[in-house]
Amino acid sequence: MLAAGFFYKKLHHPIEQTIQGGTPPLLAPENSEGGRNLGTELEARVGLGRVWKGLSRLSLNTNAAFISSKVRPTPRIQVNGEHPLQGQAAYVVNGGLSYALAGGRGDATVLLSAAGKRLRLLGYAPMADIYDQPTASLDATMSLGVAGLSRIKLSAKNILDPQIRQLQAGHEISSYHRGRAYSVAYVYGS
Repeated sequence: MLAAGFFYKKLHHPIEQTIQGGTPPLLAPENSEGGRNLGTELEARVGLGRVWKGLSRLSLNTNAAFISSKVRPTPRIQVNGEHPLQGQAAYVVNGGLSYALAGGRGDATVLLSAAGKRLRLLGYAPMADIYDQPTASLDATMSLGVAGLSRIKLSAKNILDPQIRQLQAGHEISSYHRGRAYSVAYVYGS
């Protein structure tokens, strides 16, 4: 399956978080004048058995969005002019590779996700805006039938545990790791 879509959204007074003067600086919600959000979405799904019979238990799912956004602040908001929509990454790409055991006895999936730079907070002029830097994550899940309607589910989330960085005018103001998460679950029923 291949799919492509395009979108355009006109923004009317979007609410954004701004950094305002003070000691310490204050965060305040502000309505901007308006703006737009436009982009394209692409999706592809394929059973790899179509490529080679030996890969018949594997399937690949991918999707991507590429977005351009612009917001115009109102004159009373003293921010640094036109800017991207707060929290909107310029791109988001996801991919998943799945393996299915014969007879529906289980499956395993590896998921990769990447997102581009995002505006986190608007700086109150002359303070620069704060941006989250591009990041990626890797997750894996496995489900195995053990008896009748019983299943064991294993998952590992954020395996790469990337450094999450926020920059203001090229200077790092925050850096952290979210941490990895692992789980094992016993499930009974459909």
